[in-house]
Amino acid sequence: MASGPVILPAEPVVVSLLHYDDIVENQTIPAGYPIVCVTPCDPKYPHYNATERLCREMAIDMSNIHFSWEISTPTIDDQLGTVVSHQVSDELTIERDLSDGIYHALRDSTVYSSVEERVLDSAFFGPNFRVRCLAQPVQANGTLATPSRSRPVSIAADQSLCPPFSPSDSSGQQPFKAFLAYVNASDAQHPDTMKIEVQLPHADGMVPIISTTPLHGIRYVLSEPSYRSHHRCSNLHPGLGFLLETNGNDVSPRNPYEFSKSLRQESTVRLYRHLDSSDCLWHFKAWFTMTELVEMCGGYVASNYQVEIFFLIQVLME
Repeated sequence: MASGPVILPAEPVVVSLLHYDDIVENQTIPAGYPIVCVTPCDPKYPHYNATERLCREMAIDMSNIHFSWEISTPTIDDQLGTVVSHQVSDELTIERDLSDGIYHALRDSTVYSSVEERVLDSAFFGPNFRVRCLAQPVQANGTLATPSRSRPVSIAADQSLCPPFSPSDSSGQQPFKAFLAYVNASDAQHPDTMKIEVQLPHADGMVPIISTTPLHGIRYVLSEPSYRSHHRCSNLHPGLGFLLETNGNDVSPRNPYEFSKSLRQESTVRLYRHLDSSDCLWHFKAWFTMTELVEMCGGYVASNYQVEIFFLIQVLME
């Protein structure tokens, strides 16, 4: 049992979740897939055979470590690799490689994913970003130990899982599709309801926000529950509307830990079960009664007894 201050016996490393089972030095980290902060107390750590005993002696509980993340956004100097000199005094001059960038702590979690977990969702970074993590064991008295910071890693600019798509083709046709259909009373699961389906393409770093209510102050909508309260017919409420567990598609995982709730948050997995990563396409569907469509979703009944409803789709990129 550790008697003094607790500190990780080695610095953590950041790798793509694609490579979590096979970590080697200088692996390429593609955009479009989560990254994971691997501590020396994690059996997946590259030198775990040397750090395991030290973690045990320090009584570090791998399941009780606080994580945070810092990012550096790309600049023109990323391509130039510029080095500048800054004269502090007559005796001291500091050289700084501008390509290393300035790091900012991620502080705003979203309804879908947190910035205080060991896995960071790909919505928080993009090509040429630099990312590093901080890991702090929680001590016996509940306080956080001294943080250990990983070395920064660069997100590859030449590798992607889902490439960017054009907002519209040459004919002006939008790539988003929405369908509204009546489900009759004989249906076993959703009798006498209106089925809504929405399909849209995916690109690395994208998070689609769907709602029948205008989206204002999207940052607050994503982070503050009170701002989401009137978006009843949306994909902003875990367990409701388009994110009902039973509404998820039967999509098989294509990549390692894609739907792993032991590594990724349940809210994150619930969202990404609507993404078919094999064809880079989001599929959302929900069922509402006629009353719900009118009273909750803002729809209205036209003179020919048809229901009309408008959808607002906002695409968030890193």
